[in-house]
Amino acid sequence: MTERSLDWTEIEKKQVLGNDNIDLGEVKAVGDQYVMTQKGTILKDTFYFPKYLVKEYDGEKIWFNVSEDQLEHFTKEHPPVREDYAKYKREYMPAGVEAIIPVIEEKLHVSKNTVVEEAVIVKEPITEYKLIEVPVIREELRIVRRPILAGTMPADEMQGASPEGEIRILLSREEVQVTKKSYVHEEVLISKAKVADRKTVSETVTKERVSTGTTAE
Repeated sequence: MTERSLDWTEIEKKQVLGNDNIDLGEVKAVGDQYVMTQKGTILKDTFYFPKYLVKEYDGEKIWFNVSEDQLEHFTKEHPPVREDYAKYKREYMPAGVEAIIPVIEEKLHVSKNTVVEEAVIVKEPITEYKLIEVPVIREELRIVRRPILAGTMPADEMQGASPEGEIRILLSREEVQVTKKSYVHEEVLISKAKVADRKTVSETVTKERVSTGTTAE
């Protein structure tokens, strides 16, 4: 990985690994030529790795082209000087190779976080009008007239004869009284279920390519 393709400001506190995923600690500082890492809790080992030895970064971890038997070259109390880095570069450069140019390609790394939303269930009364027909019974007067042959029944001998004036008769009737009572007519069961869905995300990625050219002197 090259200095121009990596944002060095974002690697602080990132985990650092070497070849075969050996643990190189955590990034503590980034200088012009180096990346300083520390490993351990109480007795900490401090390493200063040249930036040109970075070979991969996935957004969470950063890998250096360093093996375990090479760690003693980078264990220092103070940052190396520029000449030391030049020495390392010559030491780790393969024979016959003038320069190493890593070609970088960005990859998308997708993470998920859980968002909790509140579902509100509201129960409210709804007013309706009900029309119910109720059978009722009432009493009413019925008047029946019976003709009697004149002279056959004296008036004072007539059974049940009523004196003159008003006659009061009690008539009964049923009246409807309406009362309301609450009953449970159904139950609503509420539960939660996990539903698998698919989300499509998109982002632009950068891929490097190497071209050659000549410069006139």
